[in-house]
Amino acid sequence: MIVTYLAMLNLGLHLFLSWLLTVQFHLGLAGVMGSMVIAYWIPVFGQLAFVFFVWNCGTTQFWFSSLVI
Repeated sequence: MIVTYLAMLNLGLHLFLSWLLTVQFHLGLAGVMGSMVIAYWIPVFGQLAFVFFVWNCGTTQFWFSSLVI
């Protein structure tokens, strides 16, 4: 479910940044590429935040451990 929310946020932010950087700031292709780079990193940081900062139920192992190896 978190991936769906991140994808929706990513799409909205990418469209907004593309419009802002190309139309308002007149950056053209560089603006599109800049918004693309930013949009690619949103799911990465969102999923990392979900893995490391979301409260767990207590029955699952939350932190990575060397015992798993």
